[in-house]
Amino acid sequence: MYKGAGNSIGIAIGNALVIREQAQEIVRKQVDDCAMEAQRLDAAVQKAKEQIEVLLEKANEELGEDQALIFETHLAYLEDPGYIGKVYGMIEEECVNAEWALEVVTEQLAAIFRASGGDVIAERVDDIRDVARRITNALLNIEEPGEGNVPGLEASIVLVADHLLPSELMRMDLKRIVGIVTQSGGTTTHVAIIAKSRNIPAVMGVAGVLANVKTDDVVALDAKKGVVEISPDERALAGYREAIAKNKKTAELLRPYIGMDAVLSNQKRILVEANIAYPEDAAIALQNGADGVGLFRSEFLYLERATEPGEEEQFAAYQSVAKRMQGRPVIIRTMDIGGDKPAPYLNLPKENNPFLGYRAIRICLDREELFRNQLRAILRASAFGKVLIMLPMISALEELIKAKAVIGKVKEQLRQENIAFDPGIEVGIMIETPAAVMLSDALAAEADFFSIGTNDLIQYTTAVDRMNERVAHLYSPYHPAVLRQIALTVKNAHARGIPVGVCGEAAGDAKLVPVLLGLGVDALSMNPHGIPAVKKTVCTGSAEAFEELAGQVLKMTTIEQIKKKLGEIG
Repeated sequence: MYKGAGNSIGIAIGNALVIREQAQEIVRKQVDDCAMEAQRLDAAVQKAKEQIEVLLEKANEELGEDQALIFETHLAYLEDPGYIGKVYGMIEEECVNAEWALEVVTEQLAAIFRASGGDVIAERVDDIRDVARRITNALLNIEEPGEGNVPGLEASIVLVADHLLPSELMRMDLKRIVGIVTQSGGTTTHVAIIAKSRNIPAVMGVAGVLANVKTDDVVALDAKKGVVEISPDERALAGYREAIAKNKKTAELLRPYIGMDAVLSNQKRILVEANIAYPEDAAIALQNGADGVGLFRSEFLYLERATEPGEEEQFAAYQSVAKRMQGRPVIIRTMDIGGDKPAPYLNLPKENNPFLGYRAIRICLDREELFRNQLRAILRASAFGKVLIMLPMISALEELIKAKAVIGKVKEQLRQENIAFDPGIEVGIMIETPAAVMLSDALAAEADFFSIGTNDLIQYTTAVDRMNERVAHLYSPYHPAVLRQIALTVKNAHARGIPVGVCGEAAGDAKLVPVLLGLGVDALSMNPHGIPAVKKTVCTGSAEAFEELAGQVLKMTTIEQIKKKLGEIG
């Protein structure tokens, strides 16, 4: 039995198909004709482009437009001056073979990304490697493996590999794949995103699993627990089968709530929305009945590259989600970089306490041109749907006022250029710091809405680094101080007539949702797969009972008291 990070989709049993990487040794060679070598690269890049376009078409047909954006990203790498441009530059400057130049530049970029310390940016290295592998194969005249069925295996396949690349997965017959296990990588890789969109359970980062599995072995995995078992005995298999049947029954019971409005017994509607990190996640949100996007993390545009994203690229991403959501609200959080999400090309200073340092709105207000480019893209996208702007890490009223002034300048610039946007676009803030909570009465006078980011609010309120194993046990959404701050924020927001959402992990916590509803929260935004269950809680519960429960919890003074109370009500 092995442990890893699961995508929370469910449980699967199938026969293993083990994919082992065929390493290619690339050696440096001097070439006599640099121009001719650049032409070799031209031909290989063109061949790679044609192959990716075929995959793009297949992805559009089988996964939908949002998931196909993964391969649009691959095509973009083929023209990225910060990547493929450097390969041409190395060939010209050093007169080396194209394979070697490609390998060196790829590894340089991968090293920069890995050194960033952020999981999301490090895992995007897979996309670069996928493109590089394809170009290398074209240079070496190695044909890409064909698509089709794998002989000798049952219909239910669990893919097992050190790591999978998006193109490798798309070559498979996805209808036959019931599970995915990788020895490295995490749940934010594009392969994990594709798996989630197809409701395929996946467990990533399962150290050592390849040492004890071979093709055709029976593999069982629980993606919620992050557990993988090789050749389980009959008793264990019976347990997995029973759990699969139970999950199917639960899914069937929740299915009616997917298309239902979440309305409390007092007729107040609660927006149950999705947190997304990539444009392709919008499809997963809609599949699960999202009333909108409560948090669109825009960092993917800044953390997956060697150069700053342009306005057009950002606009395309925001526009695609706005159009996909068809009038449902899409709250775009402006770049929350810094802290645990550095962007190498910005040359951010190394800090002893990055979570307390130069990050998020502080960078935006300091580097106004960077901020303006993003705002232009967001405002332009607002012409294609209900888009809202959300500012992260606000801790002072001055920050909100300054940010709104920049937004005003960008609006005026767009008007002068006759570029369409929503002139009434709402501007809200994330409540993530105790300072913002204590100033929420004043901030509510300047903001159109609040969204409480419980992940950071818990961290800053309790002075606990949730990534530090020695103190992580002290990090709790059930801390009385956190719940009292949520209550104060809602009270002050409603006094000014603005709505309050919660977009941290607490929004999808089954035990906490009744308390949040009782405190008067207007919207809950979470992992898309948690939406049906939360809608059921809203629709089948009593608003009066929720309010009574919240009142009782606010009087409690310890985490254990609160956990016990919430445990009693199930």
